[in-house]
Amino acid sequence: MQLSSFATMTPRPAFGERTAHKRQSAAASSRAAMPLILALVPEVTSVVEVGSLSGAAGEWLAAAMALGIADVRGLDGPWADRDDIAVEPSLITIADIDQEMVCDRTFDLALCIEFVEHLPPQRAASFIKELCALAPVVAFSAAIPDQGGHGHLNEQWPTYWEILFADANYRMLDPLRMQLWAEPHGPAYIAQNLFIAVDQSRVAQYPALAQLAAANPGPVLSLVHPETFEKVLYLTRHLSIRQAASALGGALRLRVQRETKRWRGR
Repeated sequence: MQLSSFATMTPRPAFGERTAHKRQSAAASSRAAMPLILALVPEVTSVVEVGSLSGAAGEWLAAAMALGIADVRGLDGPWADRDDIAVEPSLITIADIDQEMVCDRTFDLALCIEFVEHLPPQRAASFIKELCALAPVVAFSAAIPDQGGHGHLNEQWPTYWEILFADANYRMLDPLRMQLWAEPHGPAYIAQNLFIAVDQSRVAQYPALAQLAAANPGPVLSLVHPETFEKVLYLTRHLSIRQAASALGGALRLRVQRETKRWRGR
């Protein structure tokens, strides 16, 4: 698989240290979610994941392979660590995906799990269009505002991404969150943030998704999982003065950015 490579952008996306806890959480959440995704999207024989190593060390691709999908590929950037990952390193294509993704093939299903919030806001629209070009169905998860995490540049509510998917003629649906909400394994933010986006012109190929789309014409809901809320609450109550000042400054900057964008859109 060939992917075009472009000049390096500064700063590069940051993802924090890969820890055993992160690996275990990614493995648990992917094992819980992948069977649900494949039940909604029958006859999947190929899967691609964007940002496959940056957060999850290939665990989502490994979960797909464990369910019988042999044709899997990962796309990640030069920052990705290919040591000690859950799939063969040869399955991962490294390129400047923070700049542009131009792939020479398509897949049945694309995954993008807690990755795009690490890219700057000006990259969001083009990234979603390029992600949709990879497959007719996308399983997508991205951090909500104030969720917290290392290197988050663009935390947004789901409706923000829903509009960008709509611009690419993809319908964002919510068939997974309630099934994962009480899942005891894996991080709560996956249950909170995981959606399916499907090509509007091909919705009829997926009866379960078509039924859901017909029954739910409105926008997707913004939800906060109790575990996510409690974690943020705990952290804010235990911040030092310096940490609190830094967090407040970051929150104010994000608010100004959102308000500026909202007013420019009027």
